[in-house]
Amino acid sequence: RFLGRGRGIRTPISVIDGRPLSNTVGTVLDPIFSLRCCVRLPPGATVRVAFWTLIAPSRNEALDLADKHHDSTAFERALTLAWTQAQVQLHHLGVGPDEAHLFQRLANHVLYSDPALRPSSEVLKRNERGQSTLWAHGISGDLPIVLVRIDEVEDLEIVRQLLRAHEYWRMKRLAVDLVILNERPSSYTADLQGALEAILRASQSRGHPEAEDVRGGEFVLRADLISVEMRTLLQSVARAVLLSRRGSLFEEVRRAEE
Repeated sequence: RFLGRGRGIRTPISVIDGRPLSNTVGTVLDPIFSLRCCVRLPPGATVRVAFWTLIAPSRNEALDLADKHHDSTAFERALTLAWTQAQVQLHHLGVGPDEAHLFQRLANHVLYSDPALRPSSEVLKRNERGQSTLWAHGISGDLPIVLVRIDEVEDLEIVRQLLRAHEYWRMKRLAVDLVILNERPSSYTADLQGALEAILRASQSRGHPEAEDVRGGEFVLRADLISVEMRTLLQSVARAVLLSRRGSLFEEVRRAEE
């Protein structure tokens, strides 16, 4: 009824013909929520429209919220409060606006399984293990996984940045498991392993009360102590696989998007 027969989301009949929406609900193949506000624009004028999405435990509370936000100044008030809260949160994490934007872009690959940051199809085909293989290392496999592979002490900055990203996601209620895989040759692995564990301890010492009930852990694994099948499984199930030798987090995300 919204799209019209033979039409797509770019040419819905309900928008093109300008008729009132049907004001109906029902069980349909493609459920949508549509809301319309008609305005008349004189030449050179500006009109601002705010649409709210409100959730409440009961109908009466939902209507009370609607009344509270019906005032045209409610949007500016909410925007100011949200901006202030965001600045406090970023300050707590030691994250700047540009880095927060980078974490949001990476979260896009976490939420929507995108091949851009995943391994090749050859690697995916080699995997013969299931989710239960992860359990021995404390990883449930129920949450999206971000995997970073590192083999040089000089590349620790990407790990620090991903730990900040993980804390940022937790604060935003996005549950993710971050797995750090130490691929340094076994004869030299101790120095990198010690540095990784120290960074992880420092990160975990900074708690955030808003995210205490959000699942998602941080794991440091040594490649020389886990099987080849386990390493293949981690790469296969991860929503994003990052290699420290390929540059900074910004460079990897930008390259994937390009």
